[in-house]
Amino acid sequence: MKKRIAGLLSLLLLGMLSIPKAAMACDSCWGAISAKQWFPTLSPGGGLASTNGNTEMVAFIVGHGKVYFNMGVNVASEFSDPSYPFNTLRHSQASFNFGYFVTPEISLALGLKNQQDFFKNTQGAEVRPTGSLSMQTLGVSYAHRIEDMPISINGNIAYGSASLSTARGEGAQFTGTTSGSSTYIGYEMGVGYPVTKNITLSLGYRSEQYDQLVPTSISGTLVTVAPQKIKMGGFTGGVSASF
Repeated sequence: MKKRIAGLLSLLLLGMLSIPKAAMACDSCWGAISAKQWFPTLSPGGGLASTNGNTEMVAFIVGHGKVYFNMGVNVASEFSDPSYPFNTLRHSQASFNFGYFVTPEISLALGLKNQQDFFKNTQGAEVRPTGSLSMQTLGVSYAHRIEDMPISINGNIAYGSASLSTARGEGAQFTGTTSGSSTYIGYEMGVGYPVTKNITLSLGYRSEQYDQLVPTSISGTLVTVAPQKIKMGGFTGGVSASF
C-alpha cells in the first residue's frame, strides 16, 4: 500500500511540474491533476462471490475557457476468491472526455471508455477468455464551493452503451454467449478541502455498473461464458493540484 501511495504522489508531482509550464503561455487556460485511491467491493454476478480490493486512479484535466478535455486511468487491480473459475479477476479502465461548462458549476461531457476484465490462474498467468468493451458515454458534472466554509461538494454521473466480446484462447472450448451489448452507469460524489490555494484533499464515494462476459464455470477445457452485471462501489480518498 505504501508503495502504491508513493507512486501516486510521484505522478501528481510530475504533473505539477510539467503541465503548468505548457499552460503558462495561455491566459485563458486552466487545469488540474489528481490522484485517488479507490476501495471498491466487486460483485461479478453469476453466483460468484463479492470481494474487496483497491485501485489507484490518476486523472488530469486541461481547459480553455468553458471547454475542457480530461483523461483518467484506473490502474489494473485484482480481486481474488476461491469461487472464481480462474481464481483471480483483473480489472483496468481508461477514459477520455470532451466537456463544456453550461454554467460555472455544471458541465456536460462526451467520452470514450475502455475496460478490460480478464482472469488469472493460481500461477499468475492470464487465462482466456478475456472480456473487453469500449463504449461511448454521456456525463454530467457538478461542483459547488460552499460560502463561508472551507469545503466544496462535487459529483458526476455518466451513462454509456457498447458492444462487448470475449477473446478465445488457443485450444479453449466455449459454451454460452460470447458477444452481446453492454450498458454502463457510474456516479461519484464527494467533498473537497483546500489545503492551499492550489492543493485540495478529497473524500468521496464511487460506483460503477456495467455488463461484461464472465466465465461462470469451468470443466476441463470447457468454459461456460455468459453476460453478467458487474458492480463496483466504494469510498475514495485523494489529492489534486490545480493551475
